Amino acid sequence: DRAGVAQLMQRVEALGPGLPCHYFVEASGYLWYATVAMLQEAGLPVSLVNPNYTKAQRRCSTPNAKSDSADAEALARVAFNRGAKALHPADVPEGDRLNLRLLARHRFTLQQEATSIKLRLLAWQGLTLPGLTEIVGTGFSELNRDLLLRYPEIAKILHQGKARLQRFFETHGSGEVDDATIEAIFALAQQAYSPRDLDDKLVALQ
Repeated sequence: DRAGVAQLMQRVEALGPGLPCHYFVEASGYLWYATVAMLQEAGLPVSLVNPNYTKAQRRCSTPNAKSDSADAEALARVAFNRGAKALHPADVPEGDRLNLRLLARHRFTLQQEATSIKLRLLAWQGLTLPGLTEIVGTGFSELNRDLLLRYPEIAKILHQGKARLQRFFETHGSGEVDDATIEAIFALAQQAYSPRDLDDKLVALQ
């Protein structure tokens, strides 16, 4: 907060009264944001340092030690080692730029979560519906999701027969029914191994 930053400035000033000072702050998450903004408000030069540089420097100097003080010393050495590159003024986004950055970060997080879910589903299909992705692809369209819920494991396709599979595509598919796809799926079901007594309701839930 403001009182904390004021205290920091006083402590630094006491180390060398009247001497020019340049602050280097590790850009960790958004923890740096308020401190850097308030130092800049006070007219002080501030630069951000990538945490990867700090980590690499600390491993060179104290490979077996990990502490706040060790990181601070490593951060100081990074600033000297990088020379003029380290002096680039910290960019503190505000207003529309900050809003956009937060939304972009949120979107990126959602994409990562969605990818993780898709990979988990594809891994399950390797057991319950082996080979299906080679026919219908790895995308999770509405039709493909309905297919997974109706036929969560390969043995169910054989059990219910080709006619019901045909009717499923006629009901859930858009446009003409692809007979070649139906034939390929049923042929796959005849060849694939299915674990015995697999609970298809449990698989559909997953």
